[in-house]
Amino acid sequence: MPFKEKHSAALSFLASKGIWRSNYAPPLFQFLWLLGVKMPPPHFSSFFVNFIFFGIFFGGAWGGVSLGFKQADEEEQSLIAMVLGAVFSGLFFGLGMAAHYRHSSRRYGVPRWPNFKSETSK
Repeated sequence: MPFKEKHSAALSFLASKGIWRSNYAPPLFQFLWLLGVKMPPPHFSSFFVNFIFFGIFFGGAWGGVSLGFKQADEEEQSLIAMVLGAVFSGLFFGLGMAAHYRHSSRRYGVPRWPNFKSETSK
């Protein structure tokens, strides 16, 4: 099944389970899908993939924002402390999001992406 069809079927499947659209299609994912990135909704990904994806995204964003504020800040903060802050914030955010999506996918009986077959393709 082509990615677009499988993706549409997956979003319909998640909506039918009563999951909020903002949860199964977060803004970051919608943006990536608009750019043509072929990645499944987070409920269909493994714990590890969600952990890495959300951790890198949030840690990078946190590091970029804190670096921007460093330019405007009067106090001196070491670059090492800023990098460690970004790494740990990415780790904790990634862990939290991965745990949330793992719990939610188990609660609603969502299969992994390779195992997902829409009702129309059966």
